Order: sequence, then structure tokens, then C-alpha cells
Amino acid sequence: MKVLNGMVSARSFIKKRLYLINRYVSPLKYRMLSTWINFVVHPTFRSLTMNYLFNKRSVLEKASRHAPLPRNLYFEGTNVCNADCVFCPYTQMERTKLTMPMKLFKDIVDQYVEMGGQAIGFTPIVGDPMVDKFLMDRLEYVDAIDQISNVGFYTNGIALKPEKAEQLVEFKNTTINMSVSFGGHDRATFQKMMGVDRFHLVQKHVLHLLDVLERNGHDRLIVKIDFRCPDSNSSDPFGRRVRECIEKGLVQMDSLEGNFDTFGGYVSQDDLDRVGLGLQMDYGYPKFGPCEIPFTKPLVLADGRLNACAERDLETTLVVGDLKRERLKDLLYGVRMREFVMQFYKPNSLPDICKKCTVYQSIYNVRAKVWKENLNWTPPAT
Repeated sequence: MKVLNGMVSARSFIKKRLYLINRYVSPLKYRMLSTWINFVVHPTFRSLTMNYLFNKRSVLEKASRHAPLPRNLYFEGTNVCNADCVFCPYTQMERTKLTMPMKLFKDIVDQYVEMGGQAIGFTPIVGDPMVDKFLMDRLEYVDAIDQISNVGFYTNGIALKPEKAEQLVEFKNTTINMSVSFGGHDRATFQKMMGVDRFHLVQKHVLHLLDVLERNGHDRLIVKIDFRCPDSNSSDPFGRRVRECIEKGLVQMDSLEGNFDTFGGYVSQDDLDRVGLGLQMDYGYPKFGPCEIPFTKPLVLADGRLNACAERDLETTLVVGDLKRERLKDLLYGVRMREFVMQFYKPNSLPDICKKCTVYQSIYNVRAKVWKENLNWTPPAT
């Protein structure tokens, strides 16, 4: 265990030093240095690099054979949020705040189902699905479609009112995976992390949700509480209640242990340091080949455009078409999507958001989600 902890500390130290070096050297020199250091330190990155060097074409062809279905199609029901989290650039967003009309949503879902789609995500780039006034209507619509087997989303819990918790256990056909981002075990920490004074309200909403789950024993609603604060343990009544429900198998728990990404360059270590909680920036791996995100989670924006990425493209610069005028099947892995994917083989031609993004995951990583045969993938060609 001491050896493992030492390795983790060493990697964290190296990542932080690389970030500092990045401020003073050219992008080319930084990429070279970062690549060599990660190659020495990280076994996963070594295997990824070798896969890229010796299996470049075959891996890309294998990933492309899954087209035209992504692993999961995401919908931005709304890009409005009710928090100002230290790790999120929501308040920096300049694009118009919108909510997707139900008519447009239904039309795109119907196209998706006709293509064979099975899994949907409601987590936008920024925003909270629970703020979406149509969320329950959207869930009701997809729950009535036998083919949709899985729906997932994150929420900060602020708008997770008791009546919504009661509604969530009424859906019978579709499995709903809901993760609740929880900012801290006390009011001050929560406010620093989430940027709003809603600690007691979120506690109240989560406790009611736990009661609903215990009362109903609902196996189609899978709840995970993600602790965003460095310390995920607490001996207060709320913490004890959460652990009790975990032991009963009612909910799951996860923790980022205070580690966050740069959100495409919008969030810095200085931003994290301002809250004084010991939060750390994770700078990810150097980029080798296409990112898996266009294959796993493209995003339908609230205005009906299709964005190649559902992760960190705050101002949606990666749009590949407009679903109000074009068909979904013509955009998913169509010409514009393929051109975007191929840009990753020429790092200097990448969009700025991709150059700065640190949640990048190469398709040459054998552990990447792009190779998991669950959710939406079509069967591999034989």
C-alpha cells in the first residue's frame, strides 16, 4: 500500500510540474517532454503509445465499424445551471441559455431509435438536468420506448425536489443512472465547492431520495453520490445515513478525492487554490490519435445542433450539423464528423478546445470506454 501511495504521489507531483513547465516552453517542446515523462512513469500510456505506433490503422477501422451509432447519445435538455462550482466555467459561458423544445427532442429520439439507438444521456456540457422543466416529460417519453434501455445524468441535487424523487421511481422500463454531485460535509465547504449556499437544501433532497429508495426498493433507479470534496467520509447524521444506504445496496458512492480537470483550459490550479481546500488539477495524458468522445458521446444541443463532444466544449465550437435541417443518421459519423476525428492525427490542426482539453482519452488505450461492448454499440463485424 505504501508503494502504491508513493506512486500516486509521484504521478501527481509530475503532473503539477509539467503544468508549470508548460507556462515557459513552446507547445512542441512541452508535448515532447510530457510524452517522454509519461512514457516512463505510466504503464498505461506506454501500451497506448505502442498501440498507436504499430496498430494505427486497424484500431481506427475497428472503432469506425461501430458507426453510425455512438455508445451513448447525449441531449442538452438545458444549458442552465443553479450553481457556480469552482471546477466548472458555467458563469464564463457566452452562448445563449436555452431549453430544448419537446417536439424537437421527440423527433431526434425517434430518429435515434429508428437507427437502433438504446442509450441516452442528459448531462450537458454545463447546466443541470434537474433545472430542465421538461426533464420528467423526457424521461416519461423514453420510458415508453422499449428499445431505450438506459438513461443517465448528473445533478447537483439543488432542484431534486421531493416530488421529482417520487416520480423517478415511477418509471418502469428504462434503467435510470443518476449521479448526485455533493460539494461537502459542512455548509462552508459546500459553498466553496458549489458556489451557492444550498447545503441544507441538498441534504434534505438527498435524504428524501434515500427514503424513497428504501420505501420502494426500485431496481430501475440506480443512484450514485459523487463527493466532490477531498474528504468523502463524515460521521454526522447525513454521512451515517448515506453509509447505511450504501451497505443496504440502495445507493453507490464515488469520490474524485479533490482532483479535477482543466475543463478545456477554462479552469486553472489557481482557481482551485482560491477555495483553500487542497484541490488538485489533473492534466491528463499527451494526445495520440483520435479522442474516443466522438465515438462514445456526441451531444445534441438545446438548439438542435449536433456537437461532436459532450465533455468540455463550453462554447460548442465542434458542431457538425443542424438537426433541424439534417437527419441524425447523416450527421453521426458523416463527412464532418470523420474530418474532425482525422484532425487528431495532425495535432497542430486541432481545434483550440481539443488542444487544451485534459479529459481526452485516446482510442488507442485498450481500457478506454470506446472498447466496452455495453450500452449502444452495434455487434462487432465478423
